[in-house]
Amino acid sequence: MATNLFTRRWCCGLCVLAALVATHTAQPACAAVDARLLRHPAVSASQVAFVYAGDIWVVGKAGGLAQRLSSPPGEESAPKFSPDGRKLAFTGNYDGNQDIYVIDVAGGTPARLTHHPGSDRVLDWYPDGQSILMASRMESGSPAFSQLYKLPAQGGLPEKLPIAFAAMAALSPDGEWVAFTLMGRQETWKRYRGGTAPDIWLFNLKTLESRNVTDNPATDESRVEVHQLQWLYHNSLQSYRVMWSPDSRWLTYSAMLDNANEAIFLFDTKNRVNHRITSGFYSDRSPVFDPEGKYLYCQSDRDMRPVYGRIDPDMWTYPNATRIGAFALRADVPSPLAARDDTDEQAKKEEKKEGKESKADSGKTGAAAKEGKESSEPKETKDGKPKAPAPVEIDLEGLERRFVILPPPADLHYSESTGRSRMAPTGFAPSCAERPGITRRARRWMNPG
Repeated sequence: MATNLFTRRWCCGLCVLAALVATHTAQPACAAVDARLLRHPAVSASQVAFVYAGDIWVVGKAGGLAQRLSSPPGEESAPKFSPDGRKLAFTGNYDGNQDIYVIDVAGGTPARLTHHPGSDRVLDWYPDGQSILMASRMESGSPAFSQLYKLPAQGGLPEKLPIAFAAMAALSPDGEWVAFTLMGRQETWKRYRGGTAPDIWLFNLKTLESRNVTDNPATDESRVEVHQLQWLYHNSLQSYRVMWSPDSRWLTYSAMLDNANEAIFLFDTKNRVNHRITSGFYSDRSPVFDPEGKYLYCQSDRDMRPVYGRIDPDMWTYPNATRIGAFALRADVPSPLAARDDTDEQAKKEEKKEGKESKADSGKTGAAAKEGKESSEPKETKDGKPKAPAPVEIDLEGLERRFVILPPPADLHYSESTGRSRMAPTGFAPSCAERPGITRRARRWMNPG
């Protein structure tokens, strides 16, 4: 009797399992894809690269089918587009050690550039596209500290920069300055004031001049996504948020205030003055300049829509509070949400042209992307040399009053990257760029083409 009961239950269980399998296989393939863990975004003029399931993927800026560039056993992280957008440098861990590789965006076999048994990490490209800025512990004498190196993109021995040690770094567009932190925070405690709270430093690679920009006892990095020296954390190399203006004069970053909110700062390297441009009433972070030096974009936690907790009935939570906003850097620069003149025939022609170009570029990936030009690439002079970018002038008076929230809806997390091109927010549907009421300038920002 017991045996028959067990047999009936076992057969019933098999039937249920078979039904579940049949239901799952009947679903479309796209419905089974859960792509919510996209990490380490990087942006070129026409493409977005990201890490998903430990592999690097590339997709056109206008959307479409993403192509996987890497599929070997191991984990790839922190892809960085070269200035011309044709190559990707990334950190790969295939044999229990992080090394630096370069791969063509059209695909192929990655070229290994580093061979030291210490951990090597990609940080940035030099503006000429011939070298890569990397961090390594190969000569630091301690597993707790890294040093900066200039690594030839075609292969060769790295050249150590004259900086004692550094954890994260970013080069100015002219390649003369490097902004860096001496160490990476391993804790995420609020109001931390200990010895591992890093400051942001500037170092001139020509004059060997250095200066402490922040000189702040608190942590001058992204609030939660802090790079871990011992292991890779989600968005590890994207947590460091120091951005240069196109003319290499201004440095922007965010830092935590005493009220636990973050504020945005602008450091003028010409006059050596640091300016705080947001009050700290809301938490604003991750500032980034647009390529033309007219706007400054950032994340802002100000979409306060509390949700009553189910587990803890006495607790209100504020999920999806982050919005993307923009500052008009000069008083004469129109707001990105300024009303469009429907009677302006020239504006209509430009919008129609932009729409055609965006549609034509949407399907370009791989080798086709090579033919595209960098939208932010400066025009060449008669002698063939790149034209210097226009000076970035900022009207500090009333700057925060010129701040506007852009149309992308609130989300739990955004991650921006410029790649010396447009800022690419992750976490909103591309269709929001087609919503009625969004002006031509805002639509161009979200889908530059």
